[in-house]
Amino acid sequence: MPTVVLIHGAHQSKASFEYLRHSLPLWNYVNLEWKIDGGFHTNLAAMITATKDIGPVYIVGHSMGGIYAAHLSQYVDCIGGATLSTPWAGSIAADWLRYTSPTYLLYKEVGSRSPVITQARSFKLPGDWTNYVSTEGNVPGMAKENDCVLTVDSMSARNDIPTIYVKATHYEILVNTPLIHAIGDNMYHAAESIK
Repeated sequence: MPTVVLIHGAHQSKASFEYLRHSLPLWNYVNLEWKIDGGFHTNLAAMITATKDIGPVYIVGHSMGGIYAAHLSQYVDCIGGATLSTPWAGSIAADWLRYTSPTYLLYKEVGSRSPVITQARSFKLPGDWTNYVSTEGNVPGMAKENDCVLTVDSMSARNDIPTIYVKATHYEILVNTPLIHAIGDNMYHAAESIK
């Protein structure tokens, strides 16, 4: 069986995936943690080190964790993955917020022109991937339909992997039962491909 690598979003922790882990208990999980103040490349290097001796892996990333998942997939024996509420086109809000908070690394790393974002979007993802886009929680001021954190346009910016729209907010997607079952099915099919 492949190992399932879980990567949480910004200002979250590995506890984000407790519902998924308890709903799909038969899998071996590596639940990675990262901190915004570590910087993207330092965090990614730690993730590569933590997963270098395991494989094959199926990667699940939420929000910025989906961007990390795309990058990590280039360094491990990856057979597929799932991204949840991932900012594939970055955040336009971060483009201007980086000037009001110049020391806050996340705004630089998640901006729409950030190399971290543009590289993640350009990678050919190995194996079978599914992109899950959260569509509820539309808050005013973001100019476009959004999930209370990211625009739907940004989350659906990749057209090379299947995209499924989920009626949930940015954070509710992590406890959406039909979605969790769909991810379980995806993990099972990925595991079948290596037998």
